[in-house]
Amino acid sequence: MIYQTYGPQWMSICRRYQKSRGDAEDVLQESLVKIFSKLKSFDTKRGSFSSWSNTVVINENLMAIRKSKSDVDIVNIDTASLEFYSEKDVVFDLSTDQLLRIVQSLPKGYSTIFNLYVVEGYTHKEIAEILHISIGTSKSQLHKAKVLIRKTIKDASNYQVA
Repeated sequence: MIYQTYGPQWMSICRRYQKSRGDAEDVLQESLVKIFSKLKSFDTKRGSFSSWSNTVVINENLMAIRKSKSDVDIVNIDTASLEFYSEKDVVFDLSTDQLLRIVQSLPKGYSTIFNLYVVEGYTHKEIAEILHISIGTSKSQLHKAKVLIRKTIKDASNYQVA
């Protein structure tokens, strides 16, 4: 019953963080084990089951990313060159499937921070604490993710017009 209700939601979270469906399924399985083993510690007075279980799934995804640290491309702010663009986010013009494919194509560090900031609503300070990076690094990675998303969208629209 729980999986039927929340399974698609949890899988959606895993797909945002993992590049392949197989990796997402692996993390979902680990998440389910964690959710069911920690179910006794869930306190209804502290929040809803949905938000608690989503947090477990997000944390399991982050743990999976940390385990494969060699795939994570997080650049320190000191080595990052920043270009500033207008704040209009082109992501709002995309379908969910299009955005998912684009985010999955980003380098792992970019997609992780993009997901945490844009989708999950974490602040740069929270992201820095979670990933053990500086706030500036979090900001630069988000910026770079947005730049790549814009470029991907522009390239796709130029390709479709030609």
